[in-house]
Amino acid sequence: MEQDDLSDIQTEARSQNLVRAIERFIRVLNEQAGEKHAAKVILEGAVLQGSELEQKPERFIEGALSIQ
Repeated sequence: MEQDDLSDIQTEARSQNLVRAIERFIRVLNEQAGEKHAAKVILEGAVLQGSELEQKPERFIEGALSIQ
């Protein structure tokens, strides 16, 4: 299997889609868990608590990272 040319326009589009998905995930995490708890989860590896999200963390992650 050959590696794609990183300057390829399709690679750029896929990269942008990934970046946007991560940005949406972080935005929703901040909204639902609060910025303080979200920062601890992202930056310090704190446990993502379902009580903070008002749903199970696994379901939140699945929904927040789904392709729109």
